[in-house]
Formats: sequence, structure tokens, C-alpha cells
Amino acid sequence: FSATGHYRVSGDRLTVFNDPNCPHEAGVYMWSLDGSRLQLREVDDPCPYDRLRAKFLTATLWRRA
Repeated sequence: FSATGHYRVSGDRLTVFNDPNCPHEAGVYMWSLDGSRLQLREVDDPCPYDRLRAKFLTATLWRRA
């Protein structure tokens, strides 16, 4: 999965916005690190389309490429 858009980090919150599929809806996620892997948990993401953005972002731990 890859995404385009922008993000902002404040404390343990990650806000994603300007996603071409959801240009008017910002999604908010809590983030935490497990070693070198990033885990995201949805706080609030009103992006429609069967909630795909939230499903993709929270499906697995992210590793640095």
C-alpha cells in the first residue's frame, strides 16, 4: 500500500489529509512504535469508500524501507 497526501504529527496523534481519494476528510490515528515498527490505530477517519484508508493504515505494522 502506498499513499499520497500530507500528514501532521502532534504527540501520539497522526493526522492524514489531502489524500486524492478523500481530499476534504482528515483522518486521525494514534501511533506507537514496537521496536522499529510503526503501529497505527484509528481514532477518527470519516473517509468513505468502504473505510479503505483506515483499513490499509491499520492492517499491519509498518517498517522503515
